[in-house]
Amino acid sequence: PCGGGGALIDTPGLRSLGLWDAEAAVARVYADVEALAAACRFRDCAHESEPGYAVRAAIEEGRLPASRLAGYRKLGREAELEERRRDPRAQAEEQRGLRARWRGYRARSRSSAKGRWRDDA
Repeated sequence: PCGGGGALIDTPGLRSLGLWDAEAAVARVYADVEALAAACRFRDCAHESEPGYAVRAAIEEGRLPASRLAGYRKLGREAELEERRRDPRAQAEEQRGLRARWRGYRARSRSSAKGRWRDDA
C-alpha cells in the first residue's frame, strides 16, 4: 500500500504500459496548456515559434513552467505513436515510407560504389 490510497503491484511479465484514450488524457492532464494554446493567434499553430504563440508568452511571463510544455509535447508524441500503432492505415503508410527511404539508401550506395554493384532485377 502507498500513501494516498494507492497501491504498487508487481506484475511479472509486464513489459510496458500503454496509453488508453491518450487524447483525452492529454487534454485532462494538461488542461492549462490546452487553454493557453486555444488563445494562439493561428488555429494551426505548431506551438513552436510562430508569432502570437500564447503558450510561449505565458512561459516568458512566468505564468507557465517550461517543464509543463515539455511534458505536454512528450505525452502528445506518445499519444500519436500509440494511435499509429493501433491504426492499420497508418501502419501501412509508415511501412511505405520506410521502403522508400530504404530504396533511396540503396540507390545512393549503388551510385557511390561506381559500378561495383549492378541491379539486374
